[in-house]
Amino acid sequence: MIFRMRNQDAETIPHKPKKVRSNAFLTVTNLLLTLVFGLVYYYFKLPAINLKNPEFYRFFLILAAFYCIVAVARKAGWSHVNGIKDAAQRVKRCCMIPAILCAALVLLFIVGTIISSPILRADAYSKLLVTETGDFAEDIDEISYDQIPMLDENSANTLAN
Repeated sequence: MIFRMRNQDAETIPHKPKKVRSNAFLTVTNLLLTLVFGLVYYYFKLPAINLKNPEFYRFFLILAAFYCIVAVARKAGWSHVNGIKDAAQRVKRCCMIPAILCAALVLLFIVGTIISSPILRADAYSKLLVTETGDFAEDIDEISYDQIPMLDENSANTLAN
């Protein structure tokens, strides 16, 4: 009888609906968490913000991975996942934009590396130094051994020690 009363009491208590957070709120808080993580990581690692530096790309990929982890972990409704396909679709929805940005940055890095390689830019590199023709014997005067600078005795002892 006590068991029935508890069931009856439980049925009469209205259930509170769960708070559903908007996607914009979740996205903003995920971005803020990623920003805080990025600032802490930047403080300790100090990667150069330069498109020619591979460390910059590593920094951005780490931030994108952190954002994806936070977004997937904070996404509402993970208790109602129906199989691996459903979970993969949810992860895909959370991480599509960071994945596209990472792919674009990797493509930019590869294209930039190829374009700036010395093999393709040999003509530009060859024009960096101006070459002049001359005669070495005429351009460089010979000096005698008397004119070669020598160290005094105190400097020689200091260097020897």
